[in-house]
Amino acid sequence: DFLRSLQTRGIPRYLLSNSNDLHVRHVETAYAVLEPFNDIIFSHQAKAMKPDEMIFEKAIAQFGLEPSKTAYIDDLADNIATGRRLGFQCIHYNPDAHDVAENELRALGLITTWLAKDGHSPRHYSELHARCALHSRCLCSSK
Repeated sequence: DFLRSLQTRGIPRYLLSNSNDLHVRHVETAYAVLEPFNDIIFSHQAKAMKPDEMIFEKAIAQFGLEPSKTAYIDDLADNIATGRRLGFQCIHYNPDAHDVAENELRALGLITTWLAKDGHSPRHYSELHARCALHSRCLCSSK
């Protein structure tokens, strides 16, 4: 999948997620979607939620990100707007327009092939829901 391909290429992957403790515990035990990430910030632990700049600033500091060299993928326009204000390379993900995200990721050199050759969405949104540093690191986002 997309995140594992970044991992294989040595590109760090990070997750920034608006979540609560109960949801995180369920996802950690039921799914393997968190495994590909180098580090994670959950909003309930950070005491801030996207689109608030504070959680982005915590991610920049904790993950050592350089926003101008970090591509940020999110499906919510407000989160994208904050990412742009802070200087991230933003990709506004739309599940009905996979090819747009694919082309933007390809332009950044982050993919050479797409997740699903059949044109369907990835198994989990988090497989694509990623903020990827331009050629150097990946910060991923979830609602």
